[in-house]
Amino acid sequence: NRSGLWTLRATNESKGVSFSYSVQNSFVAGGPSGVAHNTSRVGFSNYNANFEILQFQHATDIYYKPLILVIGDSKAEGAFADSSIYRYANLLGASLSAGGGDKTAEVLSRLDELLSINPQYAIIDIGANDIFQGISSGTWQANYAAIVAALEARNIIVYKCAVTPSDGASMLPIRTWLLANYPSTTIDLYTALLGSGTGLNPIYNAGDGTHLNRLANR
Repeated sequence: NRSGLWTLRATNESKGVSFSYSVQNSFVAGGPSGVAHNTSRVGFSNYNANFEILQFQHATDIYYKPLILVIGDSKAEGAFADSSIYRYANLLGASLSAGGGDKTAEVLSRLDELLSINPQYAIIDIGANDIFQGISSGTWQANYAAIVAALEARNIIVYKCAVTPSDGASMLPIRTWLLANYPSTTIDLYTALLGSGTGLNPIYNAGDGTHLNRLANR
């Protein structure tokens, strides 16, 4: 959840024994985010134990049909923002579906999950990792368009972020394509945070030339 608190409760039905275990994640100042996303998937790993799961329930404090859902990658997640309270999704009071290293393909793969959340507004902040990993423009553009179309088909109002500049690669192709195809609903973060050439303005640099510091998240 937004506070990074995860609680696991389990019951052994045959022995009538229950236990509860909580984990509090937190940001490392100036380092990667340790806060789990408030929209995520749960998995189980069997470390050579003999057991059977009879029932599983997963609950979250993030309510159904939030006003805003932010969708994206580690920059959307607010990695390097120093604290969960400073990431821009939290400042907007938004729910969040984002993962480090995510590309448009990963967002497309969890589309059913995003549609089930059913926000009133969606803010898409994705594409940087497609550029970094050399995904063809035809592929990421098709993925992006499919994401937008699916959300808008549910009457969700979708805003698209021209992703912020990076010292590692030019994000200008994303801005150019978004403004050509979605001019009235594109948020031009690229120009707002642009430094020299196509790089990130140093005052917004968290240290790696790509991720955003607390000031940029504001």
